[in-house]
Amino acid sequence: MTVREFISLFEQQKNAFLMQNIIGEGQTGVLEEFESWLKENHPGQEPVFEDKKTKKARTGAKVKKESKKTEKQDFSLYLDNIMDEAQKALEEKGLQINCISLGKAMGLRETSKCIKIFNDVNIFYRIGKSLPRKGKYQGQNIMLIELVMDGYKSSIFLPLLSKQAEIERRLGIPVEREMPHIENVGKYRFKLYFPLDNSGEYGHRPWKIGKILAEFICITKELLEELGCVKG
Repeated sequence: MTVREFISLFEQQKNAFLMQNIIGEGQTGVLEEFESWLKENHPGQEPVFEDKKTKKARTGAKVKKESKKTEKQDFSLYLDNIMDEAQKALEEKGLQINCISLGKAMGLRETSKCIKIFNDVNIFYRIGKSLPRKGKYQGQNIMLIELVMDGYKSSIFLPLLSKQAEIERRLGIPVEREMPHIENVGKYRFKLYFPLDNSGEYGHRPWKIGKILAEFICITKELLEELGCVKG
């Protein structure tokens, strides 16, 4: 089998596989990279036979990949704008945060960021995009803000849970928690949900989400200090 025949056969089999299997976002990367590597290292060796069905699948996969890449880049910028607004609001209150951004350090686009503010306990805030598989937001693109308190049921989560109504009153929006079967394995979170437009438009203004994130951090930090759960 020649290199040209191998590339052509590989591309056909890849497209047949993608058409017959439900592949999640980001799971086709290795196949795409390998195909690109083959073509870069063997220029001019494009497929010599391809039926209409395969060509349509290949073209559709390429368009879908480019669309996802653009959306991911747009969301990364949107997320950066939110963090800028949150940091400004927090600085006005004299509060400094440590934003953990591994993606930027590695030159990658991001779909979430972690915010560390407490030094004596390993709890943190997280903001990013989510696609819940269960619950009332099932199948929806969501902007999710979380306070992650995994492993701190008695010392942090339960005391703060007693203040849930106060947090909601001061924020003006619902504060939700994990489903029981998730909490049963030691994962305790407070969550703020913001449904995103499935067309790719982010209807919530960055300044608005940024200010809510800043308020959520300030309110929960204040209450945790009052409860004696963290050091001031």
